[in-house]
Formats: sequence, C-alpha cells, structure tokens
Amino acid sequence: MADERRMKIEAKVSGHEKVRDKDYLDVEGEDVEGVDFSGLKLRGFSGIGSRFTRCSLEKVKIGDAAFGAGGEQSLYVDCSFDGARIEAATPGNARFECCSFRDVKLKNWFCWELEFVDCVFTGRGDKLLFNGVPDERRHKAIGRSVNEYRGNDFSGMDLRDCAFRRGIDLDAQTLPSGAGHLVLRDARAAVVAARREVSGWEDDERRVGALQLLEIWMEDVTNGQDQLYLRSDDYARIYDKGMLDDLVGLLAAGDARR
Repeated sequence: MADERRMKIEAKVSGHEKVRDKDYLDVEGEDVEGVDFSGLKLRGFSGIGSRFTRCSLEKVKIGDAAFGAGGEQSLYVDCSFDGARIEAATPGNARFECCSFRDVKLKNWFCWELEFVDCVFTGRGDKLLFNGVPDERRHKAIGRSVNEYRGNDFSGMDLRDCAFRRGIDLDAQTLPSGAGHLVLRDARAAVVAARREVSGWEDDERRVGALQLLEIWMEDVTNGQDQLYLRSDDYARIYDKGMLDDLVGLLAAGDARR
C-alpha cells in the first residue's frame, strides 16, 4: 500500500490546482505549468526530471527539498518562492531561470548541481554553498562540467556563512555591499599581499588567526574561485573584530583589480 503521506503528480498539470498539505510531494517526469503550491508545509519535496513554469511555491515550508532528484535535470522557469522557508541539504540537479526568492529563509543549501540565471533573492540565507563546478564524479551522469550562475541579484539578501566557490563569476551577480561586505576581484593577489603583511605582525594571537583565515580563502582560490565574497560578521564569533577589520583592509588594498 502506498504511503498516504506521500503525494505524487502523475499527469500533466496546468491551471491553478491547490494541492493539499501532506508530508511529502514528489513530481516525476512532468511538465507542470501555472500550478499553485503556495502555503504547503512539507517534510520533503522532490522534483525528478520535471519542468515547472510560472508555478507559485510562495510561503511553502519544506524541511528537505530535492529540487532535482535523480540524474535528469529539473527546470524551474519564472516560478515564485516568495516568503518560502526551505532547507535543502541535497538539492540535486536543477536549474532556476527568472525565479523570485523574495523575503525567503533558506538554510543549509549545499548546491553542487544547481544553476541560477536571472533570479532575485531577498530575506535571509544561512549556510548556503554555491558551486560553479559539479562534483567531477557526476559530470558524465548529468551531462555538464560547469554550473551556470548569471544575472542573479543577491543584493537584498542577508547572506550568513555563505560561499560562492569553484569558478562562479561574481561580476555576473549583484552581491550585498557596504560595511562588512567585501568582494575581491583578484583574490589570489589580495590574499598573497595580505599574508605577506600579516606574517610580520608581532601579536601571536592576531597573526595566527589571520593566517588561518587567509589559508582558508587561498584554498578556495586554489580550487578555482578567482573572486571571493567575504562577510566579516561570519568570522566575528571566533576572531577578534579589530584583527578582522585590519585584515579586511589589507585584502582590499591588495586587490589588484579594485
């Protein structure tokens, strides 16, 4: 007997059908257009080889979203996730085009195979990891070696402990700016120059802490992320604020492309 808590869409859906709240929603191999999923409270959501066009997922609450479960990519075009609260530890292989993520709370998104093009984000993101290159072991299975990130506006998003890694072009995105935010266009030059200065600091605690951070950021550079987005408050719980301010100043001064 099928699990009554799990829904599955098995036919092409169009219009504005309201889906009842259940624990799980699976959409497999479907072309879903104009459907209103808004307000659903789900333990799990799976999109499997499906296309969602102009769908509303506004104010949904999802405990574990797999937007692109399985090998085939799922596509979300002109969909609204406004007001959503979503966790997605394994979001899978999916692409979002012209989607709205306004006033959202996103948490624990580890995006190895997601793509975002011309999407808008506001609200809050906690522990979001965006990758420009999928896991090398999956290139053949998913049919690409690069994830596309272009035209996305994160400027109104409170990005907490978030990172763009493995070759994402930060100049192709709009990122938060102002005090406490720093985008390094030539991250390697900035880190190398800062490391040279920090090595001469006399205070052992400040020097060791700064060198630890520089090593972390250089690892991102080594793994293909030529540009870095840094939010100093992400490190203020562990490191001295004065040291962080000095280190950010050195990085900004050493960025050859600023």
